[in-house]
Amino acid sequence: MRIAKKTTWVVLADGAKARVLLSNGPGKGFSELKSLSAESGRQATRDQGSDRPGRERSIGSATRHALDHKVDWKEQAKTAFLHSVSDYINAAAHSGKFDELVVAAPSKALAVLRDGLSKAAQAKLIHEAAKDLTNISIHDLPRHFDDIVRC
Repeated sequence: MRIAKKTTWVVLADGAKARVLLSNGPGKGFSELKSLSAESGRQATRDQGSDRPGRERSIGSATRHALDHKVDWKEQAKTAFLHSVSDYINAAAHSGKFDELVVAAPSKALAVLRDGLSKAAQAKLIHEAAKDLTNISIHDLPRHFDDIVRC
């Protein structure tokens, strides 16, 4: 009896970069399919958005007050990037490019990715890890996934 080979994608992400890896099978490690990055996720909040907060005048008074920034531009950029990563995964899941999905990201990023996954992608999700592996060498990655993916 012949066992059908499953295509397994491993997605490693943080708020500014993501790597999409393909499991090559037992003892063969991974190959990198795609690398995504967003430079705005690496910039400091002060370098994003408007220059200074606006000012307002109180009703019935000549006093002016500075408005506070209510938006953390860096977090907003990270969230937008992670949504683009989940959109990429969703499109690949819909077109049948993989059979199984493993996602590793820091806990906040993992939550954003998980929320952005379609039902088709969620159905293929076999494991998620709340850790940042984006800077790990491709040769050192198999030891992080030995018990999950046959790599």
